[in-house]
Amino acid sequence: MHFLDIKEQEKQNMMPTYGRFEVAIVKGKGVVAQDSEGKSYIDFTSGIGVNALGFCDDQWIAAITKQASTLQHISNLYYNEPMTEAGAKLVNASRMDKAFFTN
Repeated sequence: MHFLDIKEQEKQNMMPTYGRFEVAIVKGKGVVAQDSEGKSYIDFTSGIGVNALGFCDDQWIAAITKQASTLQHISNLYYNEPMTEAGAKLVNASRMDKAFFTN
């Protein structure tokens, strides 16, 4: 998905709570992050919150294993496709207008 598509999906499904940088991070390795357009960055940021996801569910393990090969964590200050896809799923399932991820 290209940056503008990811940004539009975020606009349609997420509450506007963060002043995001104009980049969609799609994968990373070590300290280098790569955006949706193929540009690489040295990532000096950290996360804003934490997750409580339970313990060792087989489907969760498979999903995390797949996702960890691209991005295991990304700050809310960047656009990213997994976030906007999760927001769209929440909006569709809840029939609400927007999603808001918080801790």
